[in-house]
Amino acid sequence: MQKIANFTNDEYLANWLGGFSLGVSQGARYHNMKRFFSFINHRPILSLTFEDYMEYFRALKANPELTDGTKKQYWRQLHSFVIYLSESTGITINFPVKTAKWGHEGGKAGNPTTDTVLSREQVLELREKAKLLNYSRYFMFLLQSDTGMRCTQLVSIELSDLHLDQRVVYTIHKGGGKKDIYPFSELTRDELAKYLRGRIEGESKYLFPGNTGHHASTRIYEDFILELCGRLTRWTERDASGNRHTREKRQLGTYQAASHTFRRTLNTLRKNMGCLNEDREFLLNQKVSMNGELYVKMSVESRVALFDKWNPFV
Repeated sequence: MQKIANFTNDEYLANWLGGFSLGVSQGARYHNMKRFFSFINHRPILSLTFEDYMEYFRALKANPELTDGTKKQYWRQLHSFVIYLSESTGITINFPVKTAKWGHEGGKAGNPTTDTVLSREQVLELREKAKLLNYSRYFMFLLQSDTGMRCTQLVSIELSDLHLDQRVVYTIHKGGGKKDIYPFSELTRDELAKYLRGRIEGESKYLFPGNTGHHASTRIYEDFILELCGRLTRWTERDASGNRHTREKRQLGTYQAASHTFRRTLNTLRKNMGCLNEDREFLLNQKVSMNGELYVKMSVESRVALFDKWNPFV
């Protein structure tokens, strides 16, 4: 019987992958590790030194085609593989857990979307593009760009909280507790009515369901925004066994935008129209810095009227 300490890299990989579910979970790890094997010129994995791992870390960190999140995911998967090797062979592997430091690339200082603000014309252009890219996601984008609600609020809207007749939607509050109220335009009302007519009755209690009937994930919507703005390209290819895998490449894109960009953009466009700061805070369900009591008592009709007054997309 072949000793596990004498396995080839691919045999170690196959054993490690056996602990994960089929499909995306195995496929992503497989292709990440094959990338790593190629980087080390297919040398025996157990012969690698601390500096070999650090060399890969530096190359991974400097790769301009990968986002910070993807780089860290690749590194975590490699670490998981090394832990498996050490436990299965009984050999101590000197892996740079604390030495490999990412710095602040994942924070706001390294986020190219932090200060991005789009123009009215650019948002309208992206709405039209969204229809062609993914029609079901278009309705999500239309509602978010119209209201400025957060991505987490958007994906978790329940059907019972959407009131087309009043032109408002109730969403979870960022800190929990009370619900936020977002008015929306007549265009969005008419488009959502069209969307609802195409929904299967009883499909889900959520306005935008995912594949399992639960609400759509923030990751799916964020990736849609990246694709919409030209920051993410996807394609499908087959491996040697004929299995299909989805590949993706991230790049600078046409617009350096993420989902939160459209909240910031809406706020800026209203400011440019002359909308007062407290009105802008109120419409985005932020903590109002002035006249808070006045706004707490504002009726739904008054909210919608205020929204219509400061709607930059009409």
